[in-house]
This record gives sequence, C-alpha cells and structure tokens, in this order.
Amino acid sequence: MIYADLKWIDYNIPNRKDIYLELLKPTYHLYLTLAIGEQGQEGNHYFYTGVYNTGWIKREKFLIEEHSIIVDLNDLDDLEKHIKSFVNNVSGETWDDIVNKLRKYFYWEYEDHLFVT
Repeated sequence: MIYADLKWIDYNIPNRKDIYLELLKPTYHLYLTLAIGEQGQEGNHYFYTGVYNTGWIKREKFLIEEHSIIVDLNDLDDLEKHIKSFVNNVSGETWDDIVNKLRKYFYWEYEDHLFVT
C-alpha cells in the first residue's frame, strides 16, 4: 500500500502575509495548486482546487462548482493542516489508484489529456 503526500501548496498570492490577510476577510475564494506525490518519493503531479469560505457561500446564495472545498476557517495553518491530513490519508496499490481517488476532489493537471501509447 502506498500513500499520497502533499509536497506543497501554491495559493497564487504573492506572499504568505497576504494569504493570512485574505483569510481574515468575511468572504474569500482562493485557487490552490497542490503538488502531490507518493510518500517517500521525489516528484509530484499538480492538482487544482478552489477554496470558498462559508461567508462566500452565504453571500452568493448559490454555487455550482466542481473540485472545490468549502471551509469555515480563517487560519492558514488550520487550512493547511486539514488539506494535508485529507491528502496524506489517500492510499492505493499503485500511484494510478491514488490519482483516480484524488481526481474525485481535485482537478488533475492531466485531466482530459489524450495519451498516445
């Protein structure tokens, strides 16, 4: 059995201080890039997700969104802890098993690509 490993998160915001400030707003929406690989191995694949806080949902009233996370958090460390815990508990017999599980929740960098064999 192998496990996924969250290597890093890119918030698409220039610096960590600005991320903290964004999370303090009553409503926020972030686009994250997650670098996820196999535990104990080098390398990763990119997965993408949106993060909406409950304030955003209340303001918009209606949202149709795929590959997204809804949170009631305003602390960056808590957000990272929850994402890391979720990702690092995904397991499978092969890396492909793990990717297929992660694709249910995150948009994979190779989604909709056609591979020639």
